[in-house]
Amino acid sequence: MLYSVQSSCKALSNVNPTANFKDDLQLDMLDNVEVMVAVEEEFAVDIPDSEANKFSSAAHLIEYIATHPQAK
Repeated sequence: MLYSVQSSCKALSNVNPTANFKDDLQLDMLDNVEVMVAVEEEFAVDIPDSEANKFSSAAHLIEYIATHPQAK
């Protein structure tokens, strides 16, 4: 799954914790869904759509996972 997310990223060289998914990494809506699914599978968490739509960078996801009580 991680490979499919990486291959979706058109600007892989721009990946860093603060890179904006849409503006810096050029991820579209489908790519964003793939990122959320990969994170859910990797960390055994369920990210509601209402929360997933708020994430704009890896830093936001990391913060969410770090504070999620069920994250592995």
